[in-house]
Amino acid sequence: MPRSAMRRFFRHGMFPQLMVFEAVARLGSVTRAAAALHLAQPTVSTQLKKLQQSLDVTLFAAQGRGLQLTAAGRELQQACGELFEVIGRMADRLDALRKPAPALLRVAAVPSARRSAARLLAEFCARNHARPREIDPEVVPVLERYPWPGNVRELRNIIERMAILTPGDHLTVDAVPMEVRLPAASRPASGLQEVRDAAERERIRQALDQTDWNVSSAARLLGAERTSLHKRLRALGLKRR
Repeated sequence: MPRSAMRRFFRHGMFPQLMVFEAVARLGSVTRAAAALHLAQPTVSTQLKKLQQSLDVTLFAAQGRGLQLTAAGRELQQACGELFEVIGRMADRLDALRKPAPALLRVAAVPSARRSAARLLAEFCARNHARPREIDPEVVPVLERYPWPGNVRELRNIIERMAILTPGDHLTVDAVPMEVRLPAASRPASGLQEVRDAAERERIRQALDQTDWNVSSAARLLGAERTSLHKRLRALGLKRR
């Protein structure tokens, strides 16, 4: 998109409008969105109206007492999810640059670290509008044994990949990547990322092959959200043979 065509997205404080829109789309109600954002209902309605005027599209259609997303609304909701995720990653990177390099994370060493995995999983599910998941108690000792050279960022990546590839509501030990489960003596000194990506790539490819490369069907088979699976396909460079 030419930069000149992007100007409409920077008018009238559009980012707050997008946050309001995302809350209404996710919660299906102006009233609930206003409560969640701690805003007055007229303010939420005004922000939605301004957003629709700026974009020149209709985002919601009335359905009884509720609201239903239009085709443009569904497209914008998906774009908002991707935009907020990018901004979240950017904030993480900037935050890391503001602080001294941290020591290696030991999940059992920090009092709150045992809850880190559950918190990261809940954040991922909320960010991707996925059903809530839980981590089986047996997973915690496995995570505690791993040194986490990438600190919390690596833990976050592992938890998110487990969530994407787990079909059920519980993340089990079987979902933990092999390089994390391996004893320290058996763990290769390098290439951990390659091993992890290869295993994930193969599992996703199997699901895609079973569904004739229908991403929505493959996502259901994997128990993942379609948008999350699309992101992993791009990240892993997976294409149909």
